[in-house]
Amino acid sequence: MSLSFMRFLPLHAPEYWEFRDPDTGLLYKATTKKDLISYITSYRTQNELENIHFIDTIIDNYMCSQKKYRGMCQRVKLRRGILGYIKGGLALLQEVFTGEPVKAKEANRRSAICAKCPFNIFPDTSGFHEWSDNVAIEAVGSRKAFNHNELGSCKVCTCTLKAKVWLAPPFRTPKSQQEVVRPVTPNCWMLPENEYKDKSDID
Repeated sequence: MSLSFMRFLPLHAPEYWEFRDPDTGLLYKATTKKDLISYITSYRTQNELENIHFIDTIIDNYMCSQKKYRGMCQRVKLRRGILGYIKGGLALLQEVFTGEPVKAKEANRRSAICAKCPFNIFPDTSGFHEWSDNVAIEAVGSRKAFNHNELGSCKVCTCTLKAKVWLAPPFRTPKSQQEVVRPVTPNCWMLPENEYKDKSDID
């Protein structure tokens, strides 16, 4: 399954650079990408936050997700290793991009559960959220489960649900997350007792 991000075309750099911190919401701005990366790295180090891996590529893709820059950008393929480092309350599990998808019937069942779940949230409407959402959707191609537009991100596991509803088990949901979800949504399909067992229904 090929994945791609956006980056600026040669000789099409923006007049200024910006990036919204996925953990704090702070909008960084600088006149050069080098200065922006320095600013981001310094701020996150001072605030004891983990460095954002592949920050150069992530900044390009963040900015190219904004409509005013789309004519200045091109789509490029990336190696899958980068995907495990995507941040922003939408930290997508690497399995979303490497595992086999389930069939539509199961994805639809899951989407119906998630659409009604109080942990299904839409963190923001910024370019960052749009980008993170699009990256997740690329993991499953053009597949869309029922309730597609009603699926945001899981507040507990932080995954983008539009992609994760297609992921085959096991999910390896940490016990700490299970304890949060079970009393609120006991039929959550990510709980071990509710995992889909029929491997014949995997594409």
